[in-house]
Amino acid sequence: MKAMYLVSTLFFILLGGAAQGANITVFDYNTSWKYVLGTSEASVPASAWRAVVFNDAAWSTGPAPIGSDTAGTPGTTLPIATTTPTSSVGNFLSIYFRKTFVITNLGDITSASLAINVDDG
Repeated sequence: MKAMYLVSTLFFILLGGAAQGANITVFDYNTSWKYVLGTSEASVPASAWRAVVFNDAAWSTGPAPIGSDTAGTPGTTLPIATTTPTSSVGNFLSIYFRKTFVITNLGDITSASLAINVDDG
């Protein structure tokens, strides 16, 4: 089985806000995330983990970027803040992520952008 390298670096930008066209970063690098290694579905039923009220207390927590050590991987530019086992060691096919954040005035949001850095090996 090939090793899977996952660099999860996510940040979320909302467009709108107090100033017309202003960009507001909701979360950035090194913010804390909840995650679980996907050795099976993240919840039963499979979609339950996507709900706001889902209890993720048993999930791991760590700052982003989250993933396998990428030392020596060509093209890797971001250091891993929270290291997970490789898929060949951990026997998982995916990692599920959750992040809670608050938008105080949804009416001010005109669009949203999510940026993700991934290296899947």
